[in-house]
Amino acid sequence: MPPIFFKISPMLIVFAILAVLPFKVSPSTLRLIAFALWLTGGIILSIFGFVRLLNPTDVSAHGMTVLVIAGAIGLIIGFGKGTFVLSKTSARNVARIQDMTEHRPPRHVYSKRSWIVLSLMILIAMSLNFGLIPLPVYIRGAVNLAIGFGLIISSLTYVRPCKACPATVSETDAA
Repeated sequence: MPPIFFKISPMLIVFAILAVLPFKVSPSTLRLIAFALWLTGGIILSIFGFVRLLNPTDVSAHGMTVLVIAGAIGLIIGFGKGTFVLSKTSARNVARIQDMTEHRPPRHVYSKRSWIVLSLMILIAMSLNFGLIPLPVYIRGAVNLAIGFGLIISSLTYVRPCKACPATVSETDAA
């Protein structure tokens, strides 16, 4: 049985803190916060995935080949999801943040719709962790790895220049 840390999402605590912080930050800081949250969530989920895939009980029950294949499938799906789906979501969020002209509270790091989607994803992850969705541990590991790797890849959108964003003064001066 994994420790309770593997069952309760640490991101819930981070989101709760962001919701109540009383100060405001610049749009560029919001972009860095969004990057850090996306990357941290991806790293945590990837670690959970690897831990589940390397579970000694599953290795002896299913064999290392099955677990390696599950991990490879998780990484391939994560790469596709991160490159073609989550990166678009990140790019829309970057464009939304770039359009901000004033300092905002940290909870504005994501749109309301994104907060709802993130909450649903966390609930699904927690239901997997608590065993409410009955799946073998190595399948849960592959799912964690796929989502985590996708988040890691798409987090890079926050630190790359935004192609969909309007040019800033410094970018137009450089041209």
